[in-house]
Amino acid sequence: MAGLTMGAVGGRKQVDQEVPLVPFIDLLFCVIMFLLAVAVWNPAARIEAWQKPESGAAPAPEAPPRLALHVRTSGYVLASEEGLHLELPKAEAGYDEGALALRLRELARTVPPRLEVKADDGVHLGQVVRAMDVALGAGFPAVVLGTVR
Repeated sequence: MAGLTMGAVGGRKQVDQEVPLVPFIDLLFCVIMFLLAVAVWNPAARIEAWQKPESGAAPAPEAPPRLALHVRTSGYVLASEEGLHLELPKAEAGYDEGALALRLRELARTVPPRLEVKADDGVHLGQVVRAMDVALGAGFPAVVLGTVR
């Protein structure tokens, strides 16, 4: 415990006090740990994504997406049920997210606002998340994570 000694003041009695610092420090550490644990989940709360059900599971009540974005090791592929098949090859610097954003903005005006994102096995998860961010910025609020068949 920490002590505070004032000494005798003007002939009066001593006013020494014990300040309990240990419980205060314990409370402070508990609050800091709570805030650190909660802060980790804030960035993940921004993207609303869900996994498409397996083929044996009950079908989803919503209509299937009409536009699909396939993230491959060689680049992006945009495909739709209407016959669209657009390949955006990988540049020397990596994936061309600018061209993807441009194409998605064009398509956001004509197709429903649902997009199914698929990825090959060799694609890094960070690249899939960046593609989802580009889709959200281009005007697709509903992003579904699908599996490659």
